[in-house]
Amino acid sequence: MSTNNQPLAFFYDRHATPSTGILQVRLEACREYAAELRYEVAGEWIDRGDDALSDDRRPQFDAMLDALAGASVDRTVLCLINGWDRLSRDPGRCGHFRYRIHMAGGWTETTTGEDDRPGSTRPRALTAFPFAVVPEAAS
Repeated sequence: MSTNNQPLAFFYDRHATPSTGILQVRLEACREYAAELRYEVAGEWIDRGDDALSDDRRPQFDAMLDALAGASVDRTVLCLINGWDRLSRDPGRCGHFRYRIHMAGGWTETTTGEDDRPGSTRPRALTAFPFAVVPEAAS
């Protein structure tokens, strides 16, 4: 088991346009936030182009989720995003992506200090659609 008690942050973003200026601003905000809170950075995963516009096909999100799940075995892990809309602009789909992060063993946190960590007393955005584990219907 790891002796490092600092959370391991997995940066995620999506960007549809060829111009990357605003993407770099968002990633720099993640870097600064992680440094301020002393989070160790696992890496950056960015879905680009059509993948960034889809809520169904996110290969970089899936790769990040696999890495996050693997690391969650012996580390505290989180997905760090610049804002909730980096997952999806649709509140329901945003909740779906957050649920997947939760099921992989992590939580989601924004560079403005909002998170969905279980038991957290930090603020949550009103636009961060809540997720719930819904039991499967009996057959």
